[in-house]
Amino acid sequence: MANRWAPPYRPLDPAESPAIAAAGALLVVHFWAPWNGSDRKYNPALISVRDHFGTRAVFRSANVDDPACERVRAQCQVVNVPMVAGLLAGRRLGAMVGLRPAVDLATLVGAWVRKTRPVIDPRWRTADAVGVARGIAADQALDRLPLLGDALMDAGCGDDHVLAACRGPAPGWWVVDLVLGGG
Repeated sequence: MANRWAPPYRPLDPAESPAIAAAGALLVVHFWAPWNGSDRKYNPALISVRDHFGTRAVFRSANVDDPACERVRAQCQVVNVPMVAGLLAGRRLGAMVGLRPAVDLATLVGAWVRKTRPVIDPRWRTADAVGVARGIAADQALDRLPLLGDALMDAGCGDDHVLAACRGPAPGWWVVDLVLGGG
């Protein structure tokens, strides 16, 4: 049986989308399909842009064949893959369809980033907060999110949306990703 390819970044969990929107974070979604060979070729550009904007945007992937992604597919008006779309406060900012060079993608995501406010204040990225976030990511240990919330509070975070994501019922991966600077 052939290996099924998937992007090397976290898949979109529809349960976390409302928390990302409420926090005012920019959500950048790469829509892809396992049967589309072009998506694999897009990875270097996407990873480069994600690494550059990782502390200012939440990057996720969405398989267009996954029924759980139907709502976000419709919201982003997906017509073809690969496609990258930006969402802010649950509203579509724009999209780019087809294989594009990293510079084009960076220009588009940069324009979206300029419309947002930083969700994670750089002062909150203390050694303790980053260390807890690294441990959560390495061990896939969402049960440690309250510890991340405590570390962020100790660093001066008073953002209710960020802290609620560390303590609430919805997955708080987006906070982990923004603290670590990637998605």
